[in-house]
Amino acid sequence: MQTVSAPSTIPPYTPCPGGFITVQTLDDGRLMVESWRINSAPYDSLQPYTEPVHHCITSDRAEALRLVGEFTADIARINSRLIAT
Repeated sequence: MQTVSAPSTIPPYTPCPGGFITVQTLDDGRLMVESWRINSAPYDSLQPYTEPVHHCITSDRAEALRLVGEFTADIARINSRLIAT
C-alpha cells in the first residue's frame, strides 16, 4: 500500500455553502482549523454576521486537511437544513 503525504500548502480560506473554513498557523507551528457559519437572516441585527461552529488545533498537516473537508461538509449540511426550514 502506498502512503499519501499531505500537500505542502493548506488553503487558509475555503468557502462552502453557508459559510467558510479558515486555517491559521500558530506561533508554535500547530494549525488552527475553524469553521464559520454565515447567518444571513439574523433576528437581532440588520446585517448578516458569522458564527463559529468548529475549532480544532492540530500539529499534523494531513489531519488539518481532513478537518477542512469534514468541516466543509458539516457547514454545507447545516446550511441545507436551514434552507429546508
